[in-house]
Amino acid sequence: MTTIVFRDRVMACDSQHTYDDTKFYGVKKIEAGINSLIGIAGASRFANCVFDWWRAVEVDEFTDVANWHRMGSLIAEDVVMLVAHQTQGLFRLDYTGRASRIHSDYAALGTGAGFALGAMSMRATAVQAIDIAMKFDLYTGGEIAYVQYK
Repeated sequence: MTTIVFRDRVMACDSQHTYDDTKFYGVKKIEAGINSLIGIAGASRFANCVFDWWRAVEVDEFTDVANWHRMGSLIAEDVVMLVAHQTQGLFRLDYTGRASRIHSDYAALGTGAGFALGAMSMRATAVQAIDIAMKFDLYTGGEIAYVQYK
């Protein structure tokens, strides 16, 4: 899968995609928008669909993230998303775009999430948390990428 983390206005991720026994690198998993940041974990074949859907729904700063799934259909199997909205907070979205609020200052998802959360609980930055997850999670690797609010 991957590891996506958010802390202190920064979202970070690894660049590895694993398919069976093969690792690919350079996969885009995070993006900064007008009002939010998004990270995608899971089936990377749906990444472009997810980014297109998100660009269309996130432009209205007054629309509640919890209602984004009603603004445009999204069907992306085996995908989970982390959204950090500048005014609304952190959310985990499922493959349909339905949101669950995360009541924390930081969050992580993907196969390396446990390692990243442990690192952030000890005050690691988002980038440091990805680096630690890469040391322990087989499905987290490659280069570290990060985005910040615009």
